[in-house]
Amino acid sequence: TFRNGEQIGYCGVTTPLSDVSPAEAAQETSFLTKVFSWMVITRAPFLTATVIPILIGATWAVWQGNASPFPWALFLLTMVGGIALHISANTFNDYFDWTSGTDKANNNYFLPYSGGSRSLELGLISEKALLRVAWIFLALAVGAGLVLMAVRGPLLLLFGAFGAFSAYFYTAPPLRLVSRKGLGELLIGLNFGPMMVAGTSYVLTGQLSFVDFLVGVPIGLLTMAILWINQFPDAEADAQTGKNHLVVVMGKERARWGYASLLIAAFGLILVMVVQGILPAATLAALAAVPLAVTATRVLFRQYGERTLIRANAATIQMQAIAGFLMAAGLLVAAFLSRAGLS
Repeated sequence: TFRNGEQIGYCGVTTPLSDVSPAEAAQETSFLTKVFSWMVITRAPFLTATVIPILIGATWAVWQGNASPFPWALFLLTMVGGIALHISANTFNDYFDWTSGTDKANNNYFLPYSGGSRSLELGLISEKALLRVAWIFLALAVGAGLVLMAVRGPLLLLFGAFGAFSAYFYTAPPLRLVSRKGLGELLIGLNFGPMMVAGTSYVLTGQLSFVDFLVGVPIGLLTMAILWINQFPDAEADAQTGKNHLVVVMGKERARWGYASLLIAAFGLILVMVVQGILPAATLAALAAVPLAVTATRVLFRQYGERTLIRANAATIQMQAIAGFLMAAGLLVAAFLSRAGLS
């Protein structure tokens, strides 16, 4: 197609082929395309939300001096179990958001941070196969948990049961916790913060205290911020189908302040815990992510109803990963300096 003498696009005419199945006519899918498809189905880029708190839990245990020699086998099994549970939660979420009509109604946006993975809409997997994947990864998580429980005892059952319950009922009926006016956000903050950090520390050390949970609160708040800002593009479709999360309940304009409050609380709590001597000073490195927090907040306040909000969505994910990684690195550096007698 041409306009003013310049080619601006292409136009094609199709001809039905008789006695040829779609499978025969389709091009062969390359291996890399299959890998990319599974990255979409599992929402692999978002798995940092699990990797980071597990790293914090592990480095927290090291800094306390309770994980020497470091139990690498337990750490790796914890990581595998946590990632499997996260993938299970993601695929259950996509399945039930699709069957409830939420994702089908969400046609105003088609962006990386809106409407789940979109794997069903894109035809990457069938409904039955997606549900099967969810159950398989949940089974893997349970298997890893049982092995860890055999090493550390039945207390781990509480962590695993809470995680599995949240993964399934976050969007599954009849509870559909995400629609319970803040309960979904609370579960995300707890699972990807205090529960994961304290659970990892307990697996590696066999010890558990209130402070182990407290140390996980900042990363839990930052992970909750990812969920919070990703709900903005979906708010209209979610409201139509009864998915009453806090952005729907508060409205986008007021919900902006909720997002800002999460970031202030997360970074403020790190500072307070350093001042109180709970965390070593090296964890202040996490504050290097504050500029991203400022950028994301500014974009949200100005463009909360626009497609350009995607810049804030991306910045929030980067902020959580950078702050969490630097917090874990700070704990590790502090542990090294302590062992060397330099702190």
